[in-house]
Amino acid sequence: PLPAEPAAVEVQEIQPPVTAVPSVESKPDRHENIKVVTVIDRDLGGVASRLGKSEPKKTCISSEQVALNKWSNDQPYSHQIGPLRTALVGEFDQINSATVLSLAKTYLHFGFGAEAANALTMLSENDEQTSVLRALARIMDQDHPSSGNPFSAQHGCETDAALWALFSEPQHVDESNEHAVTQALIRLPPHLRAYVGPKLAETFARAGKLETANSLLRAVTRTADDTNAPLELARASVAELGGQSELANGHREAALHTNSAEAAKALIELVQSKYKNRDAVSPEDVELIASYERQYRQTPLEYELHQVNVIGLALSGNFDAAYRALGPGALTQAGKSNAEAAVPLLFLLTEQADDVTFLKYGLPVTDGSADLPEQLGNAMARRLLDLGFALETQRLLSGSVLDGDSDERRLLKSKAALGQQLPHEAIAALLGLEGQQADNLRAQALALMHQYARAADLLETADAQGEAARNRWLTGDWRSMAANDAGKYSELAELAENVNRIGTNNEAEPLAQARSLVSDSQALRSNVAELLQAAALVRVTNE
Repeated sequence: PLPAEPAAVEVQEIQPPVTAVPSVESKPDRHENIKVVTVIDRDLGGVASRLGKSEPKKTCISSEQVALNKWSNDQPYSHQIGPLRTALVGEFDQINSATVLSLAKTYLHFGFGAEAANALTMLSENDEQTSVLRALARIMDQDHPSSGNPFSAQHGCETDAALWALFSEPQHVDESNEHAVTQALIRLPPHLRAYVGPKLAETFARAGKLETANSLLRAVTRTADDTNAPLELARASVAELGGQSELANGHREAALHTNSAEAAKALIELVQSKYKNRDAVSPEDVELIASYERQYRQTPLEYELHQVNVIGLALSGNFDAAYRALGPGALTQAGKSNAEAAVPLLFLLTEQADDVTFLKYGLPVTDGSADLPEQLGNAMARRLLDLGFALETQRLLSGSVLDGDSDERRLLKSKAALGQQLPHEAIAALLGLEGQQADNLRAQALALMHQYARAADLLETADAQGEAARNRWLTGDWRSMAANDAGKYSELAELAENVNRIGTNNEAEPLAQARSLVSDSQALRSNVAELLQAAALVRVTNE
């Protein structure tokens, strides 16, 4: 008989023997406070720990969760809301959660954020969808959630959530997915597109993203009313960004004819644009600003309307009314509105007011109590110097530390010191400053100290030959001047030398001396008359 087949033998993978590494920590009776760790174990362990931990990636809210275009049917508003409100309470007075969500979505589709928020108060749930709906309700009423906003950090998403992220947090416009925002806007119902689109376009325009702003405007204008005030404001922002100030102001003027908060905003932007370009404001616009300021008192717009009211009065040339509107002590008090409105007012006062008006309102500012921007302080100082108020100019500029002054301010300080006959202070203000203007001021200071020769040397280096010749003339070194071509002062020097030479020849006979004296006397009178005439001509030329 054939031998029996051998039984199947199960082959098992041979595992290498595990050698237990004795752990010091496993023996509490020995070396309890000792742990053996090598440098390699320590460093590689840290790397592994860092590689194993990554920041959690935030999940984007899906487009379906914010698909407002699908949250309604073709029936009129009342035909949709009525049945839903009737079905809110079911059997045993129980709230029907699904109906509440449908009602809130319908309200949101039609743009009624407050009504949607009120409906959602009937729900105790706080799941993701309910949180999104509550945030949309607040955003639509422009009550942007400051905390707990589910759309935070959603600006870069590829879904429609990018639109609501930007609408609720426009300060993060640089992080926005511009393509996703544009596509989401196109999918919105026409009435919501007209409400949301202009604000988004204005946000992109202010951020310098002109192409995206224009794309959003085109998406809105396909269905929106052309007299939409927010749309006009968005168009104005785009035109302003493109350097078309007149076109931008035209859009703002169009928005003024609408009875809405956007009309007040349009007026604010219009006055700000006119201030930037130093254009006049009509009396009608001035009256309109004042009426808007009264209408929007104790609202967020009151602050800006107060500013443009002051600026508008100044641009119309009525500085007295502008200062009455500003109120006393506006430059020194803590009120932000008055302090910021006073700066453009002072700019306009310095640039456009007559001398009397400028001194009436400008001199009180020179006491040093007002913290003025350097550009404004320098402009006021220049005008005060032109009017001869050197002491007031010095007071105005005294608030700055010398080391922190700009070159322009140091030059102004030197001029103010020269105006007060303080040559040493004038030179001190110019320490380390180079240039022709600085050298001219140093020369004036040296001349005040009667150091005419040093002043002349400095002026010649600065290529100011006329002033250099004048200082040479004042030194009395007429012979060297006559030898050089120094213009009118050289002629004066030569005439003066001729006067000095008359009567110096005393070696002739007495009769000849008498005849010479008569001749010299006639020549002296002629030369002195010529010298006086030339000196008068030089004085008139200098003046």
